[in-house]
Amino acid sequence: MLSCAGWGCGPRPGSVSPPDAPPPEQADRLDDFYYRTERYFILADFHKPDPWLEPDRPTLVAPLIVVERPAPEPDAATRPAGEAPRLTLNYAEAETHFGPVLRRQVTFQWHLPTGNNQTPSESLSCGVVNSATVRFTLTEVGAPMIVEHMPRDSSDSTGPLVIFVSRSLETAALKQFGEPLPHRRFACEPPIDSVPELVVAGVFEDPPDMSGPYLYFTDDWQFLTNVICRCSPSQVGDFVGNEYYKLVPLANGDPAGGSLSFPDPSPLTELLRLPDALP
Repeated sequence: MLSCAGWGCGPRPGSVSPPDAPPPEQADRLDDFYYRTERYFILADFHKPDPWLEPDRPTLVAPLIVVERPAPEPDAATRPAGEAPRLTLNYAEAETHFGPVLRRQVTFQWHLPTGNNQTPSESLSCGVVNSATVRFTLTEVGAPMIVEHMPRDSSDSTGPLVIFVSRSLETAALKQFGEPLPHRRFACEPPIDSVPELVVAGVFEDPPDMSGPYLYFTDDWQFLTNVICRCSPSQVGDFVGNEYYKLVPLANGDPAGGSLSFPDPSPLTELLRLPDALP
């Protein structure tokens, strides 16, 4: 378990020299996450919440999911244009302490199809348990402040824990801590030598109203490449699949009676350099 003084990974007293640069392999891997935020999808599928959902907090911040669709190869069997796999997003709410204050969190998890022509339900019937999980930590007024892409399981080796933060949170961190630490890009990121497995990949703009962001995924759903506000320009050339998803609240777990399943990392207060004045 990682430990930081106070309730955020702020600068530590007695620090006399900057940490060593990460090994080239680690530095390249972190750079990959930064560069992915600039990717432009030529084709993509679009998943959005059912418009008939009750307008409560989880539905208001429910994400708009964008999944890259690779250009079809000659003679390849692919989904017809306009079709996208139907998803069901399970969600659960919780509260977490940031020092003396509480902030709401909403976790979304959905099972993934394993092939172009296989729906999530068909994948599950075949014993597939592959899933994607994101967790939103909300501001005091209920807008997303921190977005975490959770590892799929304890053996997940796709890379570091990937986090995106809101502009207001990064601005508050800059005001309190100053410039990003050595070998980091954002003020919210902790010292590279204390939490090397974490990367803040990008900053998203705060929404003008309480709404969920766009989540951009690679076609294999392995990487969350970017999180952007609904008010920001699209990074997609053409949406060829457009589908509503179902949003299902879970009081005590998934439809089989379990719970949302993912390896929970250390508390955010041990992972990020959080300012005292949270949005």
